[in-house]
Amino acid sequence: MIYKNETMCGNHLPWSSSRLHSSPADKILERLCRLSSFSGLPRKELQQIAEAAELVEIKRTDVVYASVDTARDVFIVLSGTIKQVGCGSSPLLVGIAGAGQIIGLQSLFDSGLERFCY
Repeated sequence: MIYKNETMCGNHLPWSSSRLHSSPADKILERLCRLSSFSGLPRKELQQIAEAAELVEIKRTDVVYASVDTARDVFIVLSGTIKQVGCGSSPLLVGIAGAGQIIGLQSLFDSGLERFCY
């Protein structure tokens, strides 16, 4: 039996991570719990996020979405960094998102509105 803290995630997990992974959602939950930006959320809410999420590994050359695309997904950076570049003939670095940061939040608020790069 695995004890689950029902209030907060925190870094005080009473079980080893090797025994925690019984499903993909458990893997995502464990990684979310390691991020300080999610440490204050109740475990029940983190579990809901983990169950709705899909773990995707993005390679260095992959494009998550182009700046002229409508964002359709929300990405939580679990490790590494993602660069945001502007459009144009010579792309300009606009920002860098690291572990714990969220990309694509506007997809939760935009109802099909396309964003254009000027």
